[in-house]
Amino acid sequence: MKKITNIIILLSALFLSFTFAQDVTVSLDGQNLNYVSTTDIAGWQFSHDGCATEASGGDSAANGFTISCSSGACLAFSFSGGVIPAGSGTLVDLGGDCTEDSLSGWVFSGTGGTNLTYEFLSGGSGPVLGCTDSDACNYSADATEDDGSCSYAEENYDCDGNCTADVDCAGDCAGTAEVDECGVCQGDGQSECWDGSFVCDVADCPAQTSTVDISYNSDVDIAGFQFNVSGASVTGASGGAAAAAGFTVSTSSSVVLGFSFSGSVIPAGSGVLTTLTVEGSADDVSLSGVVLSGEGGTNLDEVVDGLTIIVDEISDSIPGCTDASACNFNADATDDDGSCSYAEENYDCDGNC
Repeated sequence: MKKITNIIILLSALFLSFTFAQDVTVSLDGQNLNYVSTTDIAGWQFSHDGCATEASGGDSAANGFTISCSSGACLAFSFSGGVIPAGSGTLVDLGGDCTEDSLSGWVFSGTGGTNLTYEFLSGGSGPVLGCTDSDACNYSADATEDDGSCSYAEENYDCDGNCTADVDCAGDCAGTAEVDECGVCQGDGQSECWDGSFVCDVADCPAQTSTVDISYNSDVDIAGFQFNVSGASVTGASGGAAAAAGFTVSTSSSVVLGFSFSGSVIPAGSGVLTTLTVEGSADDVSLSGVVLSGEGGTNLDEVVDGLTIIVDEISDSIPGCTDASACNFNADATDDDGSCSYAEENYDCDGNC
């Protein structure tokens, strides 16, 4: 109590240094004692006629002030040194029906015990600072003068942070993400298959089918053939010289076998041996493990050049004398067999001197 008495004495002393440059303006609005202050308020005191014995709340209580009222006076301050920041609002709820004549003896102190000047506005006409824009999130219906403190919701949101626009499939407020025709948010849509159809999963595309001509070039008759296929899956074989010769051509996904039950052969020559139908690209097809048989079941030596099977069983070599100065020169010979003979010295090949 002694501490409170000392504070009252201090505030009273400070009140004596009142100047005409007002730091605090107070006004009465019903039971609310309102204020507008240009500086922080560290304490206040006033006298009353008994109408304010129940005074409480307001910005004083909000800032940790202890409010003490007797039957004739009210005093408020902070034991921790807190202040009511410069601004405006309700200083305290008087708790009773006070009039302007009920209140007197005003004392306001600032930080460090400085005395604050004050002015009491009659008729409760003092300005109440705050946001006066009803569209703002912090609109104050009690404010009479806008203090520039208005704050607003972000675009597409209300003051509580709720989205006021459409939420897209990605969960973004006012976003532009859309669900594609495959039901995927921001998906790439359908993919085009090799045949021009469209699917959501390329695994659903129909199998790609192609035809591949397997060619041959052989100088002997072919009685049967077999070869392996890689790069695509074989689904069938038809046509070509094999079909023309009455061959039965059987296939698995990677092996082709052709022969004749009647013993017929594919005559020596060249052309399309058979045409394969494959799932996949014809450009990826390659041959391996080629086996050819001739008449009587003889094995034929072959060379594979891409998709062409080449058989060269008959030798193209012609033995003979390849020396044009020899008497038995053979212009058709391709391989010299050492048979060249020559005229005797001083004689021609016919024996003439």
